[in-house]
Amino acid sequence: MNDETMTTSTAINVSTPKEGCAVIRTGRVIDERNAESLINRVRELSESGIRFIIFDCTQLEYITSFGLSVFLRTRKIMREAYSDTTKVRSKTTENSQNGKVSKATDAPVRVRLSSVASHVLDVLRTACLLEILPVFDDVEAAMAPVG
Repeated sequence: MNDETMTTSTAINVSTPKEGCAVIRTGRVIDERNAESLINRVRELSESGIRFIIFDCTQLEYITSFGLSVFLRTRKIMREAYSDTTKVRSKTTENSQNGKVSKATDAPVRVRLSSVASHVLDVLRTACLLEILPVFDDVEAAMAPVG
């Protein structure tokens, strides 16, 4: 990737359209140049009482492993911040056909992605992140489950 064709903005655009919910609009690139700034902003938001974070990926064209790490670290930050105030009911079930034990939880997913381009979605799928990070068509749809 050529620096002339892909620039990384240091400004992080955040809005709070619903109480307790922040929307972070990503730039065109999430990589080693802006990953730590994004994580620091997530920490600030979490500490200020934000309970849900939606990454609006409308502009996102290129993501590296650092970018994937931003999504995972955000998930971890939000889970840790609200683990003591959110009741998590878990059910352990055993599949009688294959004997595998699975654990299901009804804890709210606090990190969501919206407006993800198909090529970025392919990267998320390859990294098996779609199982833990829900993707919505747009920000409004991502906010709907927030309440």
